[in-house]
Amino acid sequence: MSSRKKSSRRLSSQNRARKNNSLQTILDYQELEARRVLTGYMPGELLIQFHPLESGIRHAVIGSLGASSIETIHTGPMKERGMGALERIRLNGTSVEDAMTQAAMIPGVRFAEPNYTGSFFGIANDTMYADGRLWGVYSDDLPDPIGPAGTTNQYGTQAEKVWLNVTTGSKDVYVAVLDTGVDYNHPDLNANMFDNPFDPADGVDNDGNGFIDDVRGWNFENDNNDPMDLQGHGTHIAGTIGAVGGNGLGVAGLNWETNIIAMRIGTAFPIASAAISSFDYITDLKTRHGINIVAANASWTVGNSQALFDAITRAAQADILTIVAAGNSANNNDANPTYPANYDTTDSAGYNSVITVAALASSGAMAGFSNYGANTVHIAAPGAGIWSTQPNNQYASFDGTSMAAPHVVGAVALYASVNPDASAAEIREALLDAAEPTPSLVGRVSTEGRLDLSNLVVAIGPDMSINNASVIEGNVGNRPIVFTVTIAESWPAIVSVNYATQNGTANAGEDFVATSGVLTFFPGETSKTITVQVIGDNFYEPNETFSVVLSRPVNARLTKAIGVGTIVNDDPRVVGESRILPLNSNWRTITFSRRYQDPIVILGTPSRYRNDPMTVRVQSVLPGSGSFRGSFQARVEEWNYLDGIHGMEHVPYMVFERGRHVLENGAVLVAGRSQVNHNFRDISFGASANFQEVPIVLAQVTTANEKSPVITRLHNVTKNGFSIRLQEEEGADGNHAFETVSWIAFEPGRFTAGGADLLAAVTPNVVTHNDYRINFDPQFLGTRPAFFAQPQTYHDSDPAVLRQRQLSYRSALIYLEEERSRDTELIRTAPERIGYVAFPAGVVIDNPLGMPSFQSMGLGSAADGNQFAMTGAGSDEFFGLASYAFGNDLSVANTVSNHDLDDDLSSLNRIASGTDSTSATNQVVQSDFGNRASAFAEMFGDSSNDLSNGNDSAQELQELLGVI
Repeated sequence: MSSRKKSSRRLSSQNRARKNNSLQTILDYQELEARRVLTGYMPGELLIQFHPLESGIRHAVIGSLGASSIETIHTGPMKERGMGALERIRLNGTSVEDAMTQAAMIPGVRFAEPNYTGSFFGIANDTMYADGRLWGVYSDDLPDPIGPAGTTNQYGTQAEKVWLNVTTGSKDVYVAVLDTGVDYNHPDLNANMFDNPFDPADGVDNDGNGFIDDVRGWNFENDNNDPMDLQGHGTHIAGTIGAVGGNGLGVAGLNWETNIIAMRIGTAFPIASAAISSFDYITDLKTRHGINIVAANASWTVGNSQALFDAITRAAQADILTIVAAGNSANNNDANPTYPANYDTTDSAGYNSVITVAALASSGAMAGFSNYGANTVHIAAPGAGIWSTQPNNQYASFDGTSMAAPHVVGAVALYASVNPDASAAEIREALLDAAEPTPSLVGRVSTEGRLDLSNLVVAIGPDMSINNASVIEGNVGNRPIVFTVTIAESWPAIVSVNYATQNGTANAGEDFVATSGVLTFFPGETSKTITVQVIGDNFYEPNETFSVVLSRPVNARLTKAIGVGTIVNDDPRVVGESRILPLNSNWRTITFSRRYQDPIVILGTPSRYRNDPMTVRVQSVLPGSGSFRGSFQARVEEWNYLDGIHGMEHVPYMVFERGRHVLENGAVLVAGRSQVNHNFRDISFGASANFQEVPIVLAQVTTANEKSPVITRLHNVTKNGFSIRLQEEEGADGNHAFETVSWIAFEPGRFTAGGADLLAAVTPNVVTHNDYRINFDPQFLGTRPAFFAQPQTYHDSDPAVLRQRQLSYRSALIYLEEERSRDTELIRTAPERIGYVAFPAGVVIDNPLGMPSFQSMGLGSAADGNQFAMTGAGSDEFFGLASYAFGNDLSVANTVSNHDLDDDLSSLNRIASGTDSTSATNQVVQSDFGNRASAFAEMFGDSSNDLSNGNDSAQELQELLGVI
């Protein structure tokens, strides 16, 4: 017999039939006495087992010891096997040792022993499957990966493979947890808790077992029908065996479906008498009612109790395995027995129903605390860092052989679910034969191996597999993607398999419609299909994947259980966009037109409709996710020495994906972000930027870690990088906390991208507080562009913001505006060189369909027919203002196609009167220019500018509308 097949028979001599005389009883007892009295027991209590024909002497014996009866334990299984009553007595002044000796000498007494107590094998240390914590159920992921990243461990029980390929358990299989009780209300356990069909909660002992309304099991510690766990040990064990799987909650037990019977045998420590009654309780349930109880979990130790051994034997004779924790004291159980771990029921039941389990660490080593024994410990299972359920809807990580034993109980239940006719002895043999050899267990456990469910629970039938599939996404509606499931040969019996979609980089509800069901193959059929609907959209995203996962085959073996579905992107990649915004001193949230993974946001040069010096601020830049396109918040911000209230200004924004982009003619754009404070910091573009000329750099503070208004100042812009700092107003202390600064560097030149012009250039070193006109060449096709400009030099250290006015499709006036916290100075003592970028407001596309694979940019989206750049003068801003005023993003149906002011105002009138917005409250109905201008001013709450009279008002309104 190989070392893996050996069984312990250390107690065989104790299990032989004893002679019914007091002398033999004393001699047998004395052989065990030395090690019995050294262990813990209930103070002042004694258990006396009477011979079956001598129960009448019970009262006399109790009286002779000066004791009183606590309870008489004479269970159905005891009576069926012709055994006498077990009396639990309370001593009155006599020591347990003396009372044992006296009782054992009385004829008719089979044995007397302490009511042993012990300890539960589990040590709490920390506070589940998808996040990598539930390693005990993981597998080696061979030949195909199972589950998300981080759920691989070759030393796990391989439960993943069984769940996927064979079974997740069965409600027809029952297990018992003899422990501190179980929180049967826990949401991860409740569905798998025992609900006694023979004794409903009606105040009557319907099944005649002596326990009224034992719906969930029984509390033998307090003798009532509430086995609720107040300590946590038993609930942890129950979770490992049978926490509900696939419910998106907490942990998954080895069995997603099962029935757990809760037996409370103690709270602070296990009590032998309670354990004895518990074993007989489940034995009765099986023998009288046919409840398919396959195993009991005993993750504890007590003294070497003959009464307990007898109860375990009765359970063994009823085909119930007892799975026991080896112990947590790094003890060799061969040399120093631990009970019930060292019991062997071979002589008394015909096979050994006890399986003793050591603890394995996630590294494959035996846990340092674990007991071992080449003869008396049989197998190892995960027992270190085990996450499971706790009372009150909680979860925790425990270490201990207590955590290893329920892995084996769970394995037994899974095996029984697909082998319903297997006897306990056959289950034991299959379990131990399936142990996976493990170097750290050589000479430490009898099998020299660890629990491996993929060796133990094996399906039958033809090979079954599912193919991979792909589909082009589409822009609207749903498109089917079809998977084919095949079996290798026609099978005479019905073959079935469950299937369900599983998220990957694609998500159910956003990218595809979640699908699940059962495929059934009737005799002669070998192929079936599964159709999943893919949801079209017009967002660029890399090709995405999801899976269709087969599980729980009936009459088949899964050889490829996961079909990968690839959703092929057919949308152009959007890397940037621009739009002109109406902003005032209140934060406004702007949602991007397309979805960005890592957006870099820059605000452009603000208009000058209000005279107070100001800057612009950005915060809360959010990437897109699912149907959310991403967004940011922006505002106009006056310097601290002012009142903080500022009316509406026009401010453009641009957003680009972070990284390096190449325009159609090969010019480079690089977008990045850095952490910057009031000190100059050197920023490198990186070697891959490869600018051929010194680029134009635009920078924007995109956080508000410190509330003081602040601008960015550039210095030493080269082809390799630049220097940058934050600058507060002159009257501040000169310091500023670190902020995130987004920046974009454009190679200078005129470019055509997607049929639209983009201009990036730099002025001479001449711009001061005086107006400087930039002429756009070529002009922007009749539409006012989004305009961005920033000093590229640091010749004057006074803080100043670049502002623009009279922006049109032909030109712009720019000037540097000093803030005046310290003095009223307006003059810039040194001129600056200004870098600027201008292009039509709209969507910028990278690599639209049909274009070469190199990175490119275009304006507008030919793919979906949307054109965001307006063709009329100032129309984007015009409708943006109306949108802002009414709190709506308007879908513009009327574009302003000429420079005639009355036509512009007529379009505004249509918006205001409700033609294009149901929220309009102001109607522009005046016939003369001055009154229209006044109505326009009132509409946008403009009380600071007088637009209602004279040529000045006409010029101001023209400027506001971008009409030159």
